[in-house]
Amino acid sequence: MDSAVAPHQVSQCQHDCSLPAAVSGNGLYTGRPRSTPAADSNDALLFLAGPAGWFIRLVAFLGEIVASAILGLVFPVATLVGALRALPAVVASNLRRAALGLLAAACTFAVLVAALFVSVLLGFVLVRYWVEEPVTVRRPLYFDYTEAQPSAAVALGRARGLTLPAGHSVMVSMALLLPDSYHNREIGMFQIKGEAISVGGITMASAAQPYMLRYKSTPVRLAQSALMCVLLTLGVRSETQTANLKVLQYREGHGRHKKTGLIRVLLQPRAAIV
Repeated sequence: MDSAVAPHQVSQCQHDCSLPAAVSGNGLYTGRPRSTPAADSNDALLFLAGPAGWFIRLVAFLGEIVASAILGLVFPVATLVGALRALPAVVASNLRRAALGLLAAACTFAVLVAALFVSVLLGFVLVRYWVEEPVTVRRPLYFDYTEAQPSAAVALGRARGLTLPAGHSVMVSMALLLPDSYHNREIGMFQIKGEAISVGGITMASAAQPYMLRYKSTPVRLAQSALMCVLLTLGVRSETQTANLKVLQYREGHGRHKKTGLIRVLLQPRAAIV
């Protein structure tokens, strides 16, 4: 019995003596193993591995979020596919056709929206910057009745700041105010002639048309004057006629000598009156 226990005690003593003991500052035995250089290096590596552990946790958290989002998108589709497979073939075929019809309608709607956007872009942007706006010029006409054929003119061109764009269609109209005088009633009918004259003095376009004054007999005129006597006296009404006429229509040229510089209108009475 003694010989069996002795080696165990010796081995225990050898194991305890083989461990390095830590000594306190006063030289006493503390019973703790001494720290070696290898242990210090392992502690430093564990300290440095702390940030890497947080990074790995962050990556894992982001991966879980992405995976949950993908599963959230895929799961309804997978559920729908499973439900379609569980349905009879006829119902599944009809649902498939309905889904294709809805997809085609969505594609058509997208194409129409794109076409609408392109048309709006072309209509409001390109046309605005590429197509010139129409030019409207309004000027009073003062006829010279000292001439045998009274005439009036409107000057255009750069000097007047009324340049017409090249290639535009030009339409000249006139509102002629005619009093109901005895002279005009005797004239009855006359001719209006319009001319477009270039900057160099060349007649580019010319047109003429007749006009007849509205005739009123003496009894009708007297009855109208009697009914409107109060308004005529107050100046609310006047004994005049207004003739709205389209005098001339042509296209503006591109060359310098084809630019409109003057619009002239002539009143030509009947030959018997002249």
